[in-house]
This record gives sequence, structure tokens and C-alpha cells, in this order.
Amino acid sequence: MGDARRHRPRITHRGLVAGTLSPRTASSHLYRAFPKLGIAVRSQLRDVLEAHTADKGSA
Repeated sequence: MGDARRHRPRITHRGLVAGTLSPRTASSHLYRAFPKLGIAVRSQLRDVLEAHTADKGSA
């Protein structure tokens, strides 16, 4: 599985919402979610998601 993760295509924020939400709508959702997650910038979002995934994996 580690090998598959290394070679998976990287999806950017812009690419993710290209067909579903406008960039402004996505930014608005993130702006409202960040305080609830206790973060201030997008770079911290990865850490929160990784910690959440690790917690689910150990349960």
C-alpha cells in the first residue's frame, strides 16, 4: 500500500472542486470549517486529517 500511495496522482484543491463547486464556494466552506477544527491555514488541514485517519485506524 505504501507504494500505491507514493504513486497516486496528487489532487489539488482547484482540481478537486473543478467540476463540483466554484473555488469561492469551496473557500467559503473551508473558512467556516477551520475554526471548528482549531486551525488557521490550509497547511494545518493535512495534519488534522492525518491525525483523524490515524485515530480511526487504531480503533
